[in-house]
Amino acid sequence: MDEAKWSMQEVKLLKKVQLFQNNFVMLLVFVLFAFFAKNGGSVFFLFGLCCVFFWISTANMLYTLKTGRTIGTKISKRVQAFDRDNMGVETLETKDSDIGSHRYCCKCCFYSVLVCSGF
Repeated sequence: MDEAKWSMQEVKLLKKVQLFQNNFVMLLVFVLFAFFAKNGGSVFFLFGLCCVFFWISTANMLYTLKTGRTIGTKISKRVQAFDRDNMGVETLETKDSDIGSHRYCCKCCFYSVLVCSGF
């Protein structure tokens, strides 16, 4: 899809749904680990399970990095396609801040300089 064809409201909705899904999965994993630990599960088994989870996550990231194809739900594929299409595009509307000879790309950089310089 071209950048002009993306609906920002649709993308925001997809990102919210993806955030909810990720938070729900993490909550489920936390509850299962707590239940497992409470019922006298082995620490080594729990550590091994975490290692397997991280290896699967790493393999998924490497596959996506190498091939450019995404493994996941339709939502994650569409969000990553949007992010790939809009990489490097500033979505934050900022005024040109000019202090001395410095130009700042966004308000965060401007404010961090103000905080560090003691203003």
